[in-house]
Amino acid sequence: MEWIEGDRGTYLQIVLASRFDGVTFSGEKQRITPQMTMTADCTSGERMRGIDDKFAN
Repeated sequence: MEWIEGDRGTYLQIVLASRFDGVTFSGEKQRITPQMTMTADCTSGERMRGIDDKFAN
């Protein structure tokens, strides 16, 4: 888990590092609130099938 500080009311978005060629992920933008938690669920789905192979390389 990563802790990030930000100004209340600004937006935060989870994105995938650019070093992972051929894989994209861009989560929903969320307004920062006190004690918020953002989670990226990458455990299932048709589009997730090839991603494990990309991370292994």
